[in-house]
Amino acid sequence: MTIRSRRFQSRSLERTRHSKDLLGFLASTGTKLGISEESVFDALLDGSDPRFMRTAKPFGVCSSDLSIPYAGLSSGNSISVVYRQGTVLRQDVTNLKVVLSNVRIQGAGELAPPFPVTYSVAVEVADAGVPLRFQFDEANSIRLLPGESIVSDDLQISFPAGTRVMLRTLVLADTIGETWPLAQPLDAAIGEGFSTGTGWFMLANASIPSLSGATTACPSALLTRDFKTPSICILGSSSAQGTGDAVDAPDYELGYLGRMVSRSGYGYSKASVAGDSALQFRTVNAYRLQHLQDIQAEVVIFQLGGNDMTQGRSLSVIQGHLQECWAILRNAGYQIIQTDYTPVTTSGNNWTNSAGQTPVGSTPVRLAINEWLETQQDKFDFLLRVSPFVTAPGDLSRWNFNGAANRFTTDGTHVSQFGHKLIADSLTIKV
Repeated sequence: MTIRSRRFQSRSLERTRHSKDLLGFLASTGTKLGISEESVFDALLDGSDPRFMRTAKPFGVCSSDLSIPYAGLSSGNSISVVYRQGTVLRQDVTNLKVVLSNVRIQGAGELAPPFPVTYSVAVEVADAGVPLRFQFDEANSIRLLPGESIVSDDLQISFPAGTRVMLRTLVLADTIGETWPLAQPLDAAIGEGFSTGTGWFMLANASIPSLSGATTACPSALLTRDFKTPSICILGSSSAQGTGDAVDAPDYELGYLGRMVSRSGYGYSKASVAGDSALQFRTVNAYRLQHLQDIQAEVVIFQLGGNDMTQGRSLSVIQGHLQECWAILRNAGYQIIQTDYTPVTTSGNNWTNSAGQTPVGSTPVRLAINEWLETQQDKFDFLLRVSPFVTAPGDLSRWNFNGAANRFTTDGTHVSQFGHKLIADSLTIKV
């Protein structure tokens, strides 16, 4: 009886400790998220991953294809411009924040824009109503110095998942000749564009003028209060940015990684630019690391490395640079999804078959890196194999083909739109 009693008492104490641990977790997480303990418990029952809930992130990325600025600078011909940019929500929202970034990322590394910029942002509401304005520390606009970024106050507004939300961004310079950083292209055919006439910034939707396309200045991410799904950032070069792809309905986003994340049911933000490399990120990364903090990122899809190969760096040097990049992200607390690398070839017949292709000189390094990644999975969290979907059967050094010109690539370096869609439709992620 004594032994049984002691065993029972020991088990009771263990259960009490576990109960206290659970109650403490529910209470602390609820406090950090601003929700009830019952809501945290219900979320766990619904299958929410405790790893993400433990971070108690109040907000996370909820929409597609917004990006930290990467497309150069405005012309300097105007002091003020209003841009209209769409983004698709990946979940139901009842509140939103925007992230603004007066920074630049380029293939040659990160650069501070030359001038301060004043931003105002509004989101359009349904039924052609007057848009609602985001505030920044309760002010209607925010002046960002070169290299600065900011997250707005919380705006209470509801949209269902799948809504294409239209954002308006009013940008002000101090004088003619000053410029601001730009991001992705705008499509006037779907109501995106810009106007130097700024009087319609806060008018009802029906008052929107005729807009021209070009390139946008807009928020680099859209956030909502969420603790069930991770906040994701795509960090890469031209293929991650979407080179070779073309926007199409209903989502109008670029690149197999963005398409794949959306198809998996998650929002994302991009920090990707053509020409970027692992070499650059390991040494110059302050703006991108700040962006990861701003969006409360938990998962980074890392695609940098292909340019290191085509620029002629050796296998051992690239391996070392990738390991340094993974360590930077791991030490900052992010989970890493690492991609492999697609072929680079020339062709005398528009990539209609295998025989007409010639792999470039860096191909042996590329193939070796793809094999080596299999041995490095203790340094990142998941290896995303994208190359098998676009490489020739039995020959990983060449692009796939089907007799049609430019089917899987149009330039031998980047995936074609068909290839982008094929990869995205073939893969899903669960994080």
